[in-house]
Amino acid sequence: MVTIKIILFMLACSIVGYYYNDHYFRKKANEPRHRCAIDSQATCTESQTCCRAKVGWRCCDGKNAVCCSDGLSCCSFGDVCDIENKTCKKKYT
Repeated sequence: MVTIKIILFMLACSIVGYYYNDHYFRKKANEPRHRCAIDSQATCTESQTCCRAKVGWRCCDGKNAVCCSDGLSCCSFGDVCDIENKTCKKKYT
């Protein structure tokens, strides 16, 4: 029973990930895209950065964005992640 639940969860995540990548970035459909990893279905535009998510990969806006260790957020280039306060801070302040 647990195995079936895991398989269904993974299937749901794959469907949601496909929908998110396909529809959220439709406005950037004409931009060239690159695959985040060999084992990934996620593709990002040249103006985005591939970041490891909690499940799979995701695209963060901005070239050379900083991927946060929580697998949910990212910061602009030159900033650092403040996971505890859920913000981005300038690297040199």
